[in-house]
Amino acid sequence: MSSSAPPLPPAENQTQELLKFLREENSANRAAIRDDAVANRQLLLDTVRLVSIPVAVLIAVAAWFGFKSISDLKGALEAEARQSTQVEVSRMQNEIRGRISEQFQTPALQKMVKEAAAEQTKTASEPLIKQEVATQVKARVDTERPTIVAAVTEQTKAAVKQMGPQIDQQVRDSVEAKVQHQVEPVIQKLNTLKSDADLQRLIIRMDNDDAVAFDQLLAILSETTNVETTDLVRTAITDVVERHETAVTMGRDFKAPLTETQMLVIMMDTSHPPVDRETAIDKLLGTSTQNRSLVPKLVEVITSDPSLNVRCHAGRAFNNLTSQHFKCLDKPDQLAWWQANKKAFERTP
Repeated sequence: MSSSAPPLPPAENQTQELLKFLREENSANRAAIRDDAVANRQLLLDTVRLVSIPVAVLIAVAAWFGFKSISDLKGALEAEARQSTQVEVSRMQNEIRGRISEQFQTPALQKMVKEAAAEQTKTASEPLIKQEVATQVKARVDTERPTIVAAVTEQTKAAVKQMGPQIDQQVRDSVEAKVQHQVEPVIQKLNTLKSDADLQRLIIRMDNDDAVAFDQLLAILSETTNVETTDLVRTAITDVVERHETAVTMGRDFKAPLTETQMLVIMMDTSHPPVDRETAIDKLLGTSTQNRSLVPKLVEVITSDPSLNVRCHAGRAFNNLTSQHFKCLDKPDQLAWWQANKKAFERTP
């Protein structure tokens, strides 16, 4: 099974039709020439046949009238036949040329020829045009290259200069983000270590009679949500409270006798040594067992004295005068009770 040829484009189809037409005209012309030649030969033969009798007569006459020879007659006949044939052939050629010229005068054929010529010209000239354009453009670019390079460089510098702040900001942001990403875990770890170190320092200070550190640890215990921190602080506070609760106190005395007013001043003045403040509390409690007006002063000592030992002595005196049983350093419960019962306690004689 044979496959049909793909359809030709319009321009190529017109060219093919033109060539086909020319071939057909050429074949027709050749056939016409052959037919004319055959006709001429036939005409010649017929002429020879027709002329043979008159020729014979003429020969006889010529011979009669003194023709030189039969050969002269033959030459004359051949010349006459050749001239007649040549005339006929010329006529046929002129006729063929005329017919072809008439065909080429047809508008459709002229249009077909023009289109074919234009298409052929376009096909043949397009590579040449492209090559010439490319050559001229390359030459122009090579000529203008220094100017182009200088212009591009200048524009690039201007654009970079204009974008300088943005580039700097982007670089800073990128560096800060990277540094933040790298440093943040270290900072967190350092903060954790610092917090742990701060806690250890507070615990050490609390263990060395620092009531301010004790208050700070109480605040941390009430605010923190970290389980480890809560356990550490609660254990340290409980240990300090229990140590002071079970500590054995020894009676002390001042070198010289002091009045209650003098001892009250010493108790409230933190510039005196903690031992003197403890002794003043113990002496005031021993001499003012029923002096209920001392309780507000004891509450102030429990709240703000910088010594845990002094606070513990004040807490025991508070329990003694209020008939309560708080631990000596149970500051939150002591203050809560005092706030709830202060007015009733002061009204009681």
